[in-house]
Amino acid sequence: MRTALHMVIMLAAPPVVGQPLLLDSLLARNAYVIERNGSTLSGSGTAYLMSACKEAQFVLIGENHNTKEIPEFTAALFGLLNTEYGFEHLALEQDPAMMRILCDRERNIRSLAENYPSGFTFITDEELGMIEQVRSVSKTRCPIWGCDQSFGAAHALAEMASSLRARGLASPELDSIREVIRTKERVRDLGSYHYMSELHKRDELLAAEASVPLAHRDRLAPWSAPLLLSDSIYTLIRERSYFEGRRIREEYMKRRFLEEYMTASEHQDQPKVLLKFGNYHLYDGFNPGSSVGSLGAFVRQLAFMNGRTTIAINALIYRNDASEWDYFAQDPAWYFLQRFADHASVEQWTLFDLRPLRRAYYEGVLEPCLPVAERRNWENLVHGYDMLLLIGNGTDGKATITNGEY
Repeated sequence: MRTALHMVIMLAAPPVVGQPLLLDSLLARNAYVIERNGSTLSGSGTAYLMSACKEAQFVLIGENHNTKEIPEFTAALFGLLNTEYGFEHLALEQDPAMMRILCDRERNIRSLAENYPSGFTFITDEELGMIEQVRSVSKTRCPIWGCDQSFGAAHALAEMASSLRARGLASPELDSIREVIRTKERVRDLGSYHYMSELHKRDELLAAEASVPLAHRDRLAPWSAPLLLSDSIYTLIRERSYFEGRRIREEYMKRRFLEEYMTASEHQDQPKVLLKFGNYHLYDGFNPGSSVGSLGAFVRQLAFMNGRTTIAINALIYRNDASEWDYFAQDPAWYFLQRFADHASVEQWTLFDLRPLRRAYYEGVLEPCLPVAERRNWENLVHGYDMLLLIGNGTDGKATITNGEY
């Protein structure tokens, strides 16, 4: 299948004779189908992926956010990794306080989402179902690691107040501030406003922290400190200090991951972790959106220091229509993804091993296949990830708790 867009690009930068056939041959030889039956994965792609993960300490999934299929894939893959290789932890681009709350397995995820709709960074039904499924499979106390800035505040302040009450203490000022914030976060409507990102709230958060008796502040710091750090990030972005805001956020992701990793290491030697983040955060090297060393590069180095490996999968939704998830025929800068799509089907999930393509490109064999404008994106993909998963006819996730508000 060749589109008019393909022809324009091919004429603009004609490849060496025979090179397209070589690329097509490499793509065809390194493509595997993943079959899904309910919540289980099978097919040649599943067997191939599990074999590749055998020696991995960390498996990374870079994603399109708020889809139906990627959280479902993550949950199913975690089940296999847990059974076969002893993976017990899932690190997410989620609110750290809420994931800490979920260490208590008596806490109901849906009820928490209903009571604190801003408590979850991503709140689709499928995301919540994935978290619940991983929590039910893992044998560790705190299997879900929240490694992003705080998305909401009311739930963290509620935990602070509850901890004080459990010790026979009270803070009317904290209760008052908590109720003000809870009222603001009662409805998740990001199109109108988002308390953590849009409002000036430093004074409120500092007052909440100061209202805690001095002897208990260190104990409650895991709830208050992320709110203040997150406020700094949101403030920088609001003031258009984009580089600094994104730099601090990426560094915070690494620090959060390392904090959780060190805690888990007290009970398990070299904990094995599945990570699911937006795909820019898990590239090897720099985050392409901010030019900051990525979380993905950090965990790769950590695995290397432990004498282990990683496998990183870039999971993308693949549709034929012109929806927001369509990466394959709208922009010439992403033309090369259509070459992968030509060896996939919108009716299937197709896994491509990028490592042989990386080697061939590095050796100069494939370079003539790609227009100059394409090469940076190609390099980001084949050097940034080990595998590409195209999810045919993927769909948006459902958000029934927030009436469709992501």
